[in-house]
Amino acid sequence: MEKEFEKRSTTKAVQSIFLKIHPDDNVLVALKDLVHGTKVLSNGSSFELRENVAAKHKFFEHDMHTGDDVIMYGVLVGRLQSDVFKGQAMTTTNTKHAAGKYSYRSFQYNWQAPDTSRFLHKTFNGFKRSDGRVGTGTLMLSGKRCGMNWVMLLPTGINALPAKCYRHIWRVMILITLI
Repeated sequence: MEKEFEKRSTTKAVQSIFLKIHPDDNVLVALKDLVHGTKVLSNGSSFELRENVAAKHKFFEHDMHTGDDVIMYGVLVGRLQSDVFKGQAMTTTNTKHAAGKYSYRSFQYNWQAPDTSRFLHKTFNGFKRSDGRVGTGTLMLSGKRCGMNWVMLLPTGINALPAKCYRHIWRVMILITLI
């Protein structure tokens, strides 16, 4: 059975059950719920999971010892609080957060204000709240067609929006309702 698994796992047609995000990682990410005993083939080494691992959770690729670095995305993300075995799930009990050194590289950023002259005679068609803040209205349209729900939000407080934009939005909404 193991030979058959190894043979199938090297073909492109078989969907992988885990992901190694970066070549330097020592943890693998489960792509679906995996059960205890699932055979895993990684970097030419085969091992079985020692416990259930939920989708999107991590498990160790190698036996490791207390104090060892946990590498994910190619960077330090934690340190082991206890010895772990390959195929064991990474948990908050066996791993404590850690981060590698970083350095700040300052740079000079010169921001230039954009040309706003085309908005010179535009107005704001919103409302003023009692606390002095302002807002705009939003028209929310929703419906159900052919068993599918749809929602569309339309801004109503911008009078500078060209009428042709609203015509296009209404055409899209008509198409949605016809589907």
